[in-house]
Amino acid sequence: MISEPQIHIALNLPEECETLLRQALTHKHDDVTELECNERLEFLGDAVLGLIVTEEFFRNHPKAREGLLSRARAAVVSRPSLADSARKIGLHNLILTSSMERKHGITQGQRVLADAMEAVIAAVYMSLGYDTTKAFILQHFGDIMDHALESAVSLDHKTALQEYAHLKLSVTPTYELLTAFGPDHSRNFTFQACVGDIPLSIGTGNSKKSAQQDAAQSSLVMLKRMVSAQKTGVVSVQPETIQFRPDYENTADYMNIATMFNLPQPVTISELDCKGNINTESFLVVAADTRYIMQKVNPGVFPLPHRVMRNLLSVCHHHAQQPGNMPKNWKCLQLQPTKQGAPYLQIMHADSSSVWRMMHFIEGTCSFKQLSDVGDAQRTLKIATEAGKGLATFVQLTQGLPLDHFYASFPGYRNTQLYIDQLEAVWDGCLTVEDAQKHLPEEPYLRTAVWPQYVLHCDTEQYNCRKAATEVVELRDYLLENRHVVMKLWDEVQSGNLKTSIIHGDPKLENFLFDKQTDQVVSMIDLDTLMPYTWLADWGDMARSLVNPMGEKTTDIDSVYLDVSVFKALMQGYVASAHTIPPYELELMTLAPAVIAMELGMRFLTDYIRGDNYFGLTEQDIEQGVTNLSRARVQLRLAQLVLEAQDELQDALHQFLDMTTIAEE
Repeated sequence: MISEPQIHIALNLPEECETLLRQALTHKHDDVTELECNERLEFLGDAVLGLIVTEEFFRNHPKAREGLLSRARAAVVSRPSLADSARKIGLHNLILTSSMERKHGITQGQRVLADAMEAVIAAVYMSLGYDTTKAFILQHFGDIMDHALESAVSLDHKTALQEYAHLKLSVTPTYELLTAFGPDHSRNFTFQACVGDIPLSIGTGNSKKSAQQDAAQSSLVMLKRMVSAQKTGVVSVQPETIQFRPDYENTADYMNIATMFNLPQPVTISELDCKGNINTESFLVVAADTRYIMQKVNPGVFPLPHRVMRNLLSVCHHHAQQPGNMPKNWKCLQLQPTKQGAPYLQIMHADSSSVWRMMHFIEGTCSFKQLSDVGDAQRTLKIATEAGKGLATFVQLTQGLPLDHFYASFPGYRNTQLYIDQLEAVWDGCLTVEDAQKHLPEEPYLRTAVWPQYVLHCDTEQYNCRKAATEVVELRDYLLENRHVVMKLWDEVQSGNLKTSIIHGDPKLENFLFDKQTDQVVSMIDLDTLMPYTWLADWGDMARSLVNPMGEKTTDIDSVYLDVSVFKALMQGYVASAHTIPPYELELMTLAPAVIAMELGMRFLTDYIRGDNYFGLTEQDIEQGVTNLSRARVQLRLAQLVLEAQDELQDALHQFLDMTTIAEE
């Protein structure tokens, strides 16, 4: 047994703690009374430890959910955690008990060690106060706290899925690895969860655990829905996987990929005339006089192609199940399966994979890159009205889709809080992930995906020059002064005031298809950016992009103006085709374009300051003097014009609503 003066020295604590430390390390036995042992101190120490751990989690992880924090705290204050900490500081050698109990190894027991650790914490608290106790706990529990939070994030959904699957189906979920690629320091994994022979959701992540957790989270929702509806199956989202061969993806001949799909013969393939700027490997396939579009999901733009396809398949299936809600002329996107019946194709490479899909060509349609391509003013307003109708139709068709297993194709997209945090991190001059810690999101996978937008991508001289520019300072000040506008949609969604549904995510004009003969809108395409959010974001983005005839790349800020006639046409088309919308949401229709314009302007400004690493600039842009600063300026000017026109726009909105009501009556 250790002598009294050595206890505080062994624990590296002041001598004034000695008396209470001795009591804290006195395990109850026959030679001591209940008041002389550590039981009362253990009671106090448990409360002190819980308070300090709770406070640290609460302060340092402001974006973590309550349930996550509760699970992490429970892990830290658990008996195994306490006993482990006790062993590391040598309490098993300091516990005071009878020689008989020591001989039988009682001081090595988990319960005795945990009780002693809590009692020591109480002794420190009573002797030295709160701040010193906090420092003591962080010194000895800091690593445990970090690990507990990570474990709570990565294991919770898998455990929940397993427990539910055992309860309802008496089976254990399995996880099939679909892809694993990238360098060792930045691997990316894709797993599909299965329950028995039922394929559930796909998950992605930068570790096997995080990818499985991602799959388990949405799979649990799917499985509960299936059990509730007593369904025996679910639409498969699992691709057909084949190994790469030299004749696949040869620029001269993609025929071998096309023949993997279930197509009638004969088959021909050619370059697609209008392939867009994203999925550039797109081809027109003609099979027995039927046209298709074969497309590779661009991994450079969409690092999570299986997530893109999972979202797309869910929407296509949902649309196909509700023909009664569909306008007579509306055409939904259809995917052609592979010969094996899979919804899409995955080609495995040595250290990566590529995802291919085959879509039915929607015949008799056309699209426009911008309203100025339409022609005369009357037709332009008709196309704008039809675009409003098309977006309202798409929003209506996605109503009722389960949101829980939809994930944004771009992690962090439309998260306005993240965009503000990025601006502040860049303004602070963060050079590394460590510098940006206080600005980064809590969720591990999201943090991994978005951290490059929180640090500088230019040298210090360029950064200082850009940050100090008068116009940059003025634009940032304007954004901060109008933060309530920038955050309006995000805050309203988070508070529950705005209903969330599946939105398109990229409602630019060229993603609407119009009937060549009638100019009626018949479809929305390019469904790679589907995500859960408020429809007002789609509406605001579409309106923002169309009501400024000069476009976002003009360098003459004085030329930017608000085309109110186009705004009204878009609004009239939307209101006429929309079904029941809560009055509060309708009132925000005139404000939403300003919100989205400000959000985009903030993103352009942030990118300019940090070194233009996100929004690309072409050689033509540079020659014409276009910068991400000029693009930010255009968006913020447009937002200002929309705000100034609120009275006129609100009057028009209410007129359209009155007309719609009269028509319905």
